[in-house]
Amino acid sequence: MEAGECGIRTCCGNNMYPTCASCTEYVDIRECKIFNSLFSKVIDYVKRSDRHACVEQIREIGLERHAARMASLGRVTIRRSRTAEK
Repeated sequence: MEAGECGIRTCCGNNMYPTCASCTEYVDIRECKIFNSLFSKVIDYVKRSDRHACVEQIREIGLERHAARMASLGRVTIRRSRTAEK
Protein backbone atom coordinates (compact mmCIF):
# COMPACT_ATOMS: atom_id res chain seq x y z
CA MET A 1 0.00 0.00 0.00
CA GLU A 2 1.31 3.39 -0.95
CA ALA A 3 1.17 6.36 1.41
CA GLY A 4 -1.43 8.03 -0.81
CA GLU A 5 -3.80 5.11 -0.20
CA CYS A 6 -3.68 5.47 3.60
CA GLY A 7 -6.01 8.14 4.97
CA ILE A 8 -3.99 8.51 8.16
CA ARG A 9 -0.70 8.99 6.32
CA THR A 10 -2.33 11.44 3.94
CA CYS A 11 -3.83 13.46 6.80
CA CYS A 12 -0.58 13.50 8.78
CA GLY A 13 1.36 14.48 5.65
CA ASN A 14 -1.07 17.25 4.73
CA ASN A 15 -0.92 18.65 8.28
CA MET A 16 2.82 18.01 8.71
CA TYR A 17 2.20 15.79 11.74
CA PRO A 18 4.69 13.01 12.51
CA THR A 19 1.79 11.00 14.00
CA CYS A 20 -1.89 11.36 14.91
CA ALA A 21 -0.72 12.30 18.41
CA SER A 22 0.11 15.76 17.06
CA CYS A 23 -3.47 16.39 15.93
CA THR A 24 -5.11 19.29 17.74
CA GLU A 25 -8.50 18.91 16.08
CA TYR A 26 -9.47 15.87 18.19
CA VAL A 27 -8.88 15.67 21.93
CA ASP A 28 -10.13 12.09 21.75
CA ILE A 29 -8.60 10.60 18.62
CA ARG A 30 -11.41 8.03 18.48
CA GLU A 31 -13.67 10.85 17.22
CA CYS A 32 -11.60 11.14 14.03
CA LYS A 33 -13.30 9.30 11.17
CA ILE A 34 -9.99 8.79 9.39
CA PHE A 35 -8.30 7.25 12.45
CA ASN A 36 -11.40 5.25 13.39
CA SER A 37 -12.42 3.97 9.94
CA LEU A 38 -13.91 0.53 9.37
CA PHE A 39 -10.65 -0.61 7.76
CA SER A 40 -8.67 0.55 10.81
CA LYS A 41 -11.07 -1.24 13.16
CA VAL A 42 -10.64 -4.49 11.21
CA ILE A 43 -6.84 -4.20 11.33
CA ASP A 44 -6.96 -3.45 15.08
CA TYR A 45 -9.14 -6.51 15.65
CA VAL A 46 -6.97 -8.83 13.57
CA LYS A 47 -3.72 -7.60 15.13
CA ARG A 48 -5.27 -7.15 18.62
CA SER A 49 -3.70 -3.69 18.68
CA ASP A 50 -4.83 -0.64 20.61
CA ARG A 51 -3.86 2.30 18.39
CA HIS A 52 -5.72 4.70 20.66
CA ALA A 53 -3.47 3.65 23.57
CA CYS A 54 -0.43 4.21 21.35
CA VAL A 55 -1.56 7.73 20.44
CA GLU A 56 -2.28 8.54 24.08
CA GLN A 57 1.12 7.20 25.14
CA ILE A 58 2.85 9.31 22.49
CA ARG A 59 0.95 12.36 23.73
CA GLU A 60 1.99 11.61 27.33
CA ILE A 61 5.66 10.69 26.95
CA GLY A 62 6.63 11.79 23.43
CA LEU A 63 7.37 9.90 20.25
CA GLU A 64 10.99 9.04 21.05
CA ARG A 65 10.20 7.58 24.48
CA HIS A 66 7.22 5.70 23.04
CA ALA A 67 9.44 4.22 20.31
CA ALA A 68 12.10 3.27 22.86
CA ARG A 69 9.50 1.64 25.10
CA MET A 70 8.04 -0.38 22.21
CA ALA A 71 11.53 -1.41 21.08
CA SER A 72 12.47 -2.54 24.60
CA LEU A 73 9.31 -4.68 24.65
CA GLY A 74 9.99 -6.01 21.16
CA ARG A 75 6.60 -4.75 19.96
CA VAL A 76 5.34 -2.39 17.29
CA THR A 77 2.06 -1.63 19.05
CA ILE A 78 0.31 -1.73 22.39
CA ARG A 79 -1.83 -4.84 22.60
CA ARG A 80 -5.54 -4.50 23.23
CA SER A 81 -6.36 -5.99 26.61
CA ARG A 82 -8.60 -9.01 26.71
CA THR A 83 -11.09 -7.13 28.91
CA ALA A 84 -11.42 -4.49 26.20
CA GLU A 85 -12.44 -7.20 23.73
CA LYS A 86 -15.55 -8.07 25.72
